[in-house]
Amino acid sequence: MIQQAQKHAERLEICASKAGTTELYYSCLGTVIDMAVALGCDQARNTSDPGYGVLFEIKGRNTTGRNSGGQFSFFASRPNFARGTVALSISVDAVGDRAAALRAKVSEISRKHGVAVQEDGRYPWPAIGFTSVAAGEKIVQQITEFLIGKAPSAPDPESTADEIVLRAIKERRGQDEFRQRLMLVYCGRCIISRCGIVEALEAAHIVPHSVGGGYESSNGLLMRSDVHTLFDLHMLSICPDTLVVKVNPRLKPEYYQFENQTVPLPAMLTDRPDRAGLVRHYAIYQSLL
Repeated sequence: MIQQAQKHAERLEICASKAGTTELYYSCLGTVIDMAVALGCDQARNTSDPGYGVLFEIKGRNTTGRNSGGQFSFFASRPNFARGTVALSISVDAVGDRAAALRAKVSEISRKHGVAVQEDGRYPWPAIGFTSVAAGEKIVQQITEFLIGKAPSAPDPESTADEIVLRAIKERRGQDEFRQRLMLVYCGRCIISRCGIVEALEAAHIVPHSVGGGYESSNGLLMRSDVHTLFDLHMLSICPDTLVVKVNPRLKPEYYQFENQTVPLPAMLTDRPDRAGLVRHYAIYQSLL
């Protein structure tokens, strides 16, 4: 399903470009795929041909005596959108007798974080538009909580790590080919600490592999193991506009030496960090401040 979603999202590049949503759409796609996984969706396709978005659905779901049309859609563009707006649209058929509660929830979230998108004959599902990655993260989280019927578990007060992040930290040494490529690209030095001890260096994904991030060098950064852990936890990040390191004040004084330090760029353009991935990572970092 993840590969399907990525493939169909790529088909929307021209559509997104015309709508002014390219960076926002692809930055939020990983979070939306997380929502699809949480809901048990096992299929993704374009909303129409060529389509304005990606429709996520559960194969064989039938709540009204016919195909429900899926769980939700993530739109890069729609005729009733303002320029630069993407939207999450949720099927009322998929929620059955909770349709009224869904519309009320969408209205509530729109007032706080997004832009209300008017339902019409062509797009009858309630939808929330948004214009920033940070707003998108909040909206997707709250809609997911509503649809699965419960709030996420309370975070451990001693750590912002969740099970997925901890598992990724343990397994990252298995990415040998990815790591070796980044060792060459970044000349065997951590991009933040400048540490050159080979045994301490690891391959960090900008967009985690668990949410669809690939093993391309443009989705990787070479980091010292402790810096990598903090990067995965979004306790430090890289500003996508200036390419300087930003550090959560909670890491003072040990890691604050890296604040506003410019990261080096690889010589090859194809190896340079993917901007959309950095935008997504930096938005999550800012939300934790």
